[in-house]
Amino acid sequence: MTAPGGVEGLSSGPGGTSLVVSGGYDRWVRIWDPAASAPPGEPAVDGEFWVSSIATGQLEGRAVLVSGDERTVRVRDAATGAPLEWLPEGIDVTESITGLVCPGPDRLVVSTHRGLAGIRLAG
Repeated sequence: MTAPGGVEGLSSGPGGTSLVVSGGYDRWVRIWDPAASAPPGEPAVDGEFWVSSIATGQLEGRAVLVSGDERTVRVRDAATGAPLEWLPEGIDVTESITGLVCPGPDRLVVSTHRGLAGIRLAG
Protein backbone atom coordinates (compact mmCIF):
# COMPACT_ATOMS: atom_id res chain seq x y z
CA MET A 1 0.00 0.00 0.00
CA THR A 2 1.37 3.39 -0.92
CA ALA A 3 0.01 6.91 -0.51
CA PRO A 4 1.35 9.79 -2.62
CA GLY A 5 3.36 12.16 -0.47
CA GLY A 6 3.63 9.83 2.52
CA VAL A 7 1.46 8.94 5.52
CA GLU A 8 1.51 11.04 8.68
CA GLY A 9 -1.56 9.70 10.54
CA LEU A 10 -2.85 6.14 10.80
CA SER A 11 -5.79 4.54 12.62
CA SER A 12 -7.76 1.32 12.73
CA GLY A 13 -10.85 1.30 10.56
CA PRO A 14 -14.28 2.51 11.63
CA GLY A 15 -16.62 0.29 13.59
CA GLY A 16 -14.09 -2.43 14.36
CA THR A 17 -13.61 -3.36 10.70
CA SER A 18 -10.36 -4.73 9.33
CA LEU A 19 -9.88 -1.51 7.35
CA VAL A 20 -7.16 1.08 8.00
CA VAL A 21 -7.52 4.87 7.74
CA SER A 22 -4.61 7.09 6.72
CA GLY A 23 -3.89 10.76 6.18
CA GLY A 24 -0.78 12.52 5.04
CA TYR A 25 1.10 15.25 3.27
CA ASP A 26 -1.11 15.13 0.18
CA ARG A 27 -4.10 16.39 2.32
CA TRP A 28 -6.20 13.28 1.61
CA VAL A 29 -7.93 10.90 4.00
CA ARG A 30 -8.01 7.33 2.70
CA ILE A 31 -9.66 4.13 3.91
CA TRP A 32 -7.56 1.09 3.01
CA ASP A 33 -8.30 -2.60 2.79
CA PRO A 34 -4.99 -4.25 3.83
CA ALA A 35 -6.01 -7.58 2.26
CA ALA A 36 -6.44 -5.91 -1.13
CA SER A 37 -3.54 -3.46 -0.62
CA ALA A 38 -5.75 -0.71 -1.99
CA PRO A 39 -8.32 1.83 -0.92
CA PRO A 40 -11.88 0.49 -1.45
CA GLY A 41 -13.16 3.90 -2.55
CA GLU A 42 -12.23 7.43 -3.44
CA PRO A 43 -10.23 9.44 -0.88
CA ALA A 44 -11.64 12.61 0.65
CA VAL A 45 -9.66 15.85 0.46
CA ASP A 46 -9.23 17.11 3.98
CA GLY A 47 -8.23 20.76 3.81
CA GLU A 48 -5.50 23.16 2.88
CA PHE A 49 -2.88 21.63 5.18
CA TRP A 50 -1.47 18.11 5.44
CA VAL A 51 -3.27 15.63 7.68
CA SER A 52 -1.18 15.22 10.82
CA SER A 53 -3.46 12.90 12.80
CA ILE A 54 -6.44 10.65 12.25
CA ALA A 55 -8.82 8.64 14.43
CA THR A 56 -12.08 6.76 14.11
CA GLY A 57 -14.98 6.89 16.52
CA GLN A 58 -18.73 7.11 17.04
CA LEU A 59 -20.86 10.27 16.87
CA GLU A 60 -24.50 9.82 17.76
CA GLY A 61 -24.32 6.13 16.84
CA ARG A 62 -22.65 6.53 13.45
CA ALA A 63 -19.04 5.70 12.55
CA VAL A 64 -16.93 8.80 11.92
CA LEU A 65 -13.43 9.67 10.75
CA VAL A 66 -11.74 12.47 12.68
CA SER A 67 -8.73 14.21 11.17
CA GLY A 68 -6.50 17.05 12.25
CA ASP A 69 -4.02 19.37 10.60
CA GLU A 70 -2.37 22.63 11.62
CA ARG A 71 -5.13 23.85 13.95
CA THR A 72 -8.32 22.31 12.57
CA VAL A 73 -10.22 19.16 13.59
CA ARG A 74 -12.60 17.74 10.98
CA VAL A 75 -15.27 15.08 11.44
CA ARG A 76 -16.54 13.03 8.48
CA ASP A 77 -19.14 10.31 8.05
CA ALA A 78 -17.10 7.10 7.69
CA ALA A 79 -19.51 5.58 5.17
CA THR A 80 -19.75 8.55 2.80
CA GLY A 81 -16.77 10.77 3.59
CA ALA A 82 -19.15 13.73 3.87
CA PRO A 83 -18.16 16.43 6.38
CA LEU A 84 -20.35 16.59 9.48
CA GLU A 85 -21.20 19.75 11.36
CA TRP A 86 -20.38 19.48 15.04
CA LEU A 87 -19.78 21.70 18.01
CA PRO A 88 -16.68 21.25 20.16
CA GLU A 89 -17.10 22.30 23.77
CA GLY A 90 -14.16 24.03 25.42
CA ILE A 91 -11.51 23.61 22.76
CA ASP A 92 -9.03 26.22 21.60
CA VAL A 93 -6.49 24.60 19.31
CA THR A 94 -3.76 27.20 18.98
CA GLU A 95 -0.96 24.73 18.27
CA SER A 96 -0.42 22.13 15.58
CA ILE A 97 -2.37 18.95 16.25
CA THR A 98 -0.07 16.03 17.05
CA GLY A 99 -2.56 13.29 17.88
CA LEU A 100 -6.22 12.32 18.03
CA VAL A 101 -8.04 9.51 19.79
CA CYS A 102 -11.73 8.73 20.29
CA PRO A 103 -11.86 6.96 23.68
CA GLY A 104 -15.62 6.44 23.62
CA PRO A 105 -18.84 7.42 21.87
CA ASP A 106 -19.09 11.17 21.24
CA ARG A 107 -15.66 11.77 22.86
CA LEU A 108 -12.42 13.04 21.37
CA VAL A 109 -9.02 13.82 22.85
CA VAL A 110 -6.74 16.16 20.89
CA SER A 111 -3.02 16.47 21.62
CA THR A 112 -0.81 19.41 20.70
CA HIS A 113 2.73 20.38 21.65
CA ARG A 114 1.23 22.14 24.71
CA GLY A 115 -0.88 19.26 26.08
CA LEU A 116 -4.25 17.52 25.79
CA ALA A 117 -7.80 18.76 25.31
CA GLY A 118 -10.87 16.58 25.87
CA ILE A 119 -13.89 17.30 23.67
CA ARG A 120 -17.48 16.11 23.71
CA LEU A 121 -18.69 15.90 20.13
CA ALA A 122 -22.27 16.92 19.39
CA GLY A 123 -23.87 16.52 15.97
